[in-house]
Amino acid sequence: MVVYYARMMDLEEGSGPEDSDTKLLEQAHFTEIPEDSTSAEANGSVQRQMMSKNRWCSIVYRRGQKQLARLFLKEAEHALQLALNEET
Repeated sequence: MVVYYARMMDLEEGSGPEDSDTKLLEQAHFTEIPEDSTSAEANGSVQRQMMSKNRWCSIVYRRGQKQLARLFLKEAEHALQLALNEET
């Protein structure tokens, strides 16, 4: 279980928590643009970030990895709690 906590910390170290990935995806305007170029356009009070397909896919994948790690940790903690309750 310690390995999964370490994995979760590694995932969040460079990119922040799962919520930050969700915000990036909500604010992104997906388009076919070169990987190295980005531009922002004002749309009322909402700022839309132009994003390449590769970057968008990377953020979706990273967010999914964080979700899986979080859910696994939750289930592992529950299983550990059940095992401790059976011993008493």
